[in-house]
Amino acid sequence: MPENHGCTISQTGSVPIRPDKKQIPLNYFWNIITKLLTLKNFTIISILLMIVGYLPTYFPRESYQQIFQFALETGILFFLIAYVLYAINCWRAGSKICAVLMVSIPLFVYSLSTVKIPDSTLNTLLYLAVIFCIYAILSAILLYICSFVEPGVHKYVFKGHKGSVSNFIPGLTYSLIGVVIVSLLAINLSGVALFSQNLNNDLPSPTNYTDNSQDIPSTPAQNSMADSTVQTTPVTPVNTPLPFPANNGETGLTPETFNYVLRGQSGTINLNLYSSVNNKIISEGPPASCIRYNGDTRPCTNAELQISYLKFLNDPYQKNDLDNLVTSIKSKTSVQDDQARIAISLVQHIPYDTAKLNAGSNKKSRYPYEVLFDDKGVCEEKSLLLAYLLRGFGYGVVLFEYPSENHMALGIKSPVAYAYKNTGYAFIETTQPTIPTDDQENYIGVGKLTESPNIFTVSDGISFNSISEEYQDFLMYNQLGNGQTLAPEQYREWETLVWKYGLIMSDGTTISENPEDKPLCNNGGMLCNDQCYTTCPSHLTGKCTTYGEVCE
Repeated sequence: MPENHGCTISQTGSVPIRPDKKQIPLNYFWNIITKLLTLKNFTIISILLMIVGYLPTYFPRESYQQIFQFALETGILFFLIAYVLYAINCWRAGSKICAVLMVSIPLFVYSLSTVKIPDSTLNTLLYLAVIFCIYAILSAILLYICSFVEPGVHKYVFKGHKGSVSNFIPGLTYSLIGVVIVSLLAINLSGVALFSQNLNNDLPSPTNYTDNSQDIPSTPAQNSMADSTVQTTPVTPVNTPLPFPANNGETGLTPETFNYVLRGQSGTINLNLYSSVNNKIISEGPPASCIRYNGDTRPCTNAELQISYLKFLNDPYQKNDLDNLVTSIKSKTSVQDDQARIAISLVQHIPYDTAKLNAGSNKKSRYPYEVLFDDKGVCEEKSLLLAYLLRGFGYGVVLFEYPSENHMALGIKSPVAYAYKNTGYAFIETTQPTIPTDDQENYIGVGKLTESPNIFTVSDGISFNSISEEYQDFLMYNQLGNGQTLAPEQYREWETLVWKYGLIMSDGTTISENPEDKPLCNNGGMLCNDQCYTTCPSHLTGKCTTYGEVCE
């Protein structure tokens, strides 16, 4: 009989097992994870990830933008998961009303940020009440289903680690904080402008007013040569334009040529305009905003101003020729985002109307057609023109108005990482060539824009997703400053950005040729230790040392 050497022989012929080795259960580590990863800890982790993701907003780190973006998106996802699980626990613990409100309120807020309240709505409050009730019913159904699904998840996914709610007591403070945070996330990730518009429409002014009255308090400011003069016009009634385009009888042909720069390459677009159309638009006067009666001195509400701005864009007499400009830009490239880039550059290269700025408040605001015909405009006028063009390409567009800083800029729908002040729209300056997303320009008499702008929705369209290219360039340009006291390599980067976007330098000129095609140092000088040195005499050879250039 053979000796037993400490091995236990399986009766079924399986591989022997050493009895002196302790087997670690397969779910040992899983038990540790489930004990540490509580709902509270999961929520804390999600908040930390969101905070880390927001850091580049205040401390730009262009080289790691994708990492921060991933952290932000992951944190938001984790927080939403924790929020939903908390609501389910509230439901299972008997606090069904609290759970329903936790789900239905953010859904209701999200709907106000994505869907415009119909203009035909007679009773807005009743409409909102019905919508909220619908979301409340849907939330109750979802929570009821989840209350049955969750135990199964614990049983089959977490291998028997049941989610007990026997000792769970819903915290009202936690619930309120969660509702506020999730609602704000819903607004920021969907549409601040539309949410603001819906709220403004829900609170009509009690004072009688007419939409066919005037005037818009326009607010021009020139980028890097800005103004602080408010532009106004006399309050006089005007006639509403006919609801159809007047394309017949176009006389006084006036060909115009407009310049643009796309990634350093200059281009032109020719457009036929007509003095008869321009004169007709001038005769209409600026569109109505609001008129107050009975000594009411209140300013126009945002809802009233938005109606007026849309009338500037929707005037039927200018539609045909402006649409021709949209078509001409489309013919330059089939890439939709490049069409937007051409439109932005074209409007930025239209000269700023300094004379109108100096004239003060006695000049009326131009329509987009007039800006093209006159080949000049102030910030409000040029922003409206660009809004028309980008809307024609299908983008989501808003206007940023800064009342106290007397300025207007444009916003184009973009990913949240590149949006201006969490509005969902990237900042576009129109007064002169600047890099899209650059909101750090200095304005004369104002400095940098610090006011929270009024937001007016022009269109709710697609997003300018590739604007990350401009955002990275803006971060680099902002880091390099004004191009002075830079090492040759850095100065070359600055020159390249000036050339790429057709930016105007301090001496009023721009760079029309690709700087990459030129040597770093002028006249063939030597680059040594980030400095340029003149060439050595012909009988000597230049050598770079730690002390600089040496001619030997």
